[in-house]
Amino acid sequence: MNERDRPNIRDVVEEAARALAEEQAKVTRGEAASTRARVVASAEWLTEQQQRNFEDVRAEVADLGSTIAESAEGIQRGFVSLDHRLEVTRSEIGQIRESLNEGPQARRAREFLERGEHAMKSGFAEEAIRCFLEVERLTFEEYRAYVYLAELFLRRNEVAKALEYLDKTVKFARSAAPPTAAKALTAAASLHEGRGDLARAYENASEARRLDPLDPKIAHVHAQLAARRGRHDDALHSLRDLFRQRPYTSFTVSRESEFGPIRDRVLTLIDELRGETTARVEKLLATVETVRHEIAVLLGIRSGDLVDPIESACYRVRTVLNRGSYLDAADAERLGRRVRRETWGALVEAYDRRLAELHEEDARLSAEVNDAEYRAGHTIWEYSGRGFLVWWLSSFLYVGLGLLLLPAMRYVVFLLMRPQTTQEMWNAGTLVTFVFFALVAVGAILTGLFATKWSRRRAGDRFRGAARRASREREAVRDKVGELAVKRAQVIREEGIEPRRGDLPS
Repeated sequence: MNERDRPNIRDVVEEAARALAEEQAKVTRGEAASTRARVVASAEWLTEQQQRNFEDVRAEVADLGSTIAESAEGIQRGFVSLDHRLEVTRSEIGQIRESLNEGPQARRAREFLERGEHAMKSGFAEEAIRCFLEVERLTFEEYRAYVYLAELFLRRNEVAKALEYLDKTVKFARSAAPPTAAKALTAAASLHEGRGDLARAYENASEARRLDPLDPKIAHVHAQLAARRGRHDDALHSLRDLFRQRPYTSFTVSRESEFGPIRDRVLTLIDELRGETTARVEKLLATVETVRHEIAVLLGIRSGDLVDPIESACYRVRTVLNRGSYLDAADAERLGRRVRRETWGALVEAYDRRLAELHEEDARLSAEVNDAEYRAGHTIWEYSGRGFLVWWLSSFLYVGLGLLLLPAMRYVVFLLMRPQTTQEMWNAGTLVTFVFFALVAVGAILTGLFATKWSRRRAGDRFRGAARRASREREAVRDKVGELAVKRAQVIREEGIEPRRGDLPS
C-alpha cells in the first residue's frame, strides 16, 4: 500500500466529527419534539381542568343564586303575611275600640266627663274630682279626665297627685294629642323644678320640645332649665326658636336671671337674628320691586294707581327697618310680607286689566277682519267709482276720436261706394254714422267692463290685504292673552292669593 492510498487522519477525524454532530442534532430535535408534545399535552390538561373547575363554580353560583332567590321570596311572603296579620290586628283593635266607645260603659264615661266639666266651671271642685275619677274607673284612656284631675289636685297643692295624673296624661295623649302631652310635660317640668329636681324637670321639658317644637312657651321653659343645668347650647337653640316666633320676648328674656352667665351670647344671638331678619326683608323688598316693575311694564302710564301705593308701602317698611333693633326688623318683616302679598295681588289686578284691554282689542280686530272679508267678497258699485270714471272718460275719448276720424271714414266710404244720386249719398252717410256709433258703443262698453272688473279686483285685493293684516294682529293679541293668562294662573297658584286686591298696609 503506497503512501497516497493511505487515508488522511485529519479527514477521518473531521468525518467522524460531522457524523457525531449529525447524531447529536437528531437526538436534540427528537428531544425538542417530545418536549413540545409534553408541554402541549400539559397545557391541554390544565385547560380542561380549569374548564371543569369553572363549570363547577358556575353551577355552585347558580345553586346559590336560586337558594338566595327562594330565601328572598320566602322573606317577602313572610313580610306580606306579617303585614296582613298586622292589618287584621289593627282592624280588630279598631273594632274593639269602636265597640267600647259605643258601649254603655263609654256612654256613662262621657256623661261623667261632661258632668265633671260643668262642675269644674261652676266651682264645685270635689264634685268634679269625683266625676273625673269615675271616668278613670270606666275608661282609663280618656286623657282629658287626667288633665282636669291634675289641674284640680294642683289647685289643692297636692303636687304628688298632680304629677301622677300629668304622667298619665302624657302616656295616653302622646299619640292621640301630642300638643296636649307636651303641655302636660311642661307643667310637670315646672312642678319638678319647684321641688328642686332639675334633672327630671329638664328631661320633661326636652321631651315636650320633641313633641311640640313650635310652642314658644315650651321653648322658653326648656331654655330656662337648660341654662340652669349648664347646657348653654341647648338653651340658645331654644331661645332662637322662641325669638323667631315671638320677637318681643327678646327684651325680657335677655334680662332673666337664668341667662345671666350667657347674657353676652344671648345678645349676640339677638344681633344674628336681626341680621337674618334684615336680609329676609331686603329679599322681600327686592321681590316687591321686581313685581312693581312688571306691573309698570304691563300697564305703562296707566299703572300709577297700583304702583304708587306699593312704593309708599316699601318706604314705610324701610323706615321701620332702619330703626336698627331686632323688634323693628321683625315688624319690618311682618309689614314686608304683607306688602309682598298685596303686591302679588296688584300684579294679578294688572293682569286682569291688561287682559281686558287685549280682549277689547281682539274684539275690534275680529270686527275688522269680518268687515274686510265681507267687503272683499261683496264689492258693489260704490267700490267701483274708478271704473265708472274710466268708463265715462273712455266714452268721451271714443266720441272725440270718432269725430276726428269721421271725415276720413266718409271719404273711405265714398271711395268704395261712389254714390251718384242723392239716395246713394244718403245711404252712404247713414252707413258712416251707424259704423261710427257702433264703434263708439262697442269701445265704451268693453272699456267700461274692463275698468269695472279692474277696480273691483283692486278693491277686493285691498280689503283682503286689510283682512290678512288684521288677522295677524288678532293672532298676536290672542297669543299674548294666552301667555298672560298662564302667568296669572301661576301667580295665583304659587302665591296662594285671591284674585282681588285689598288695601296696602298703612
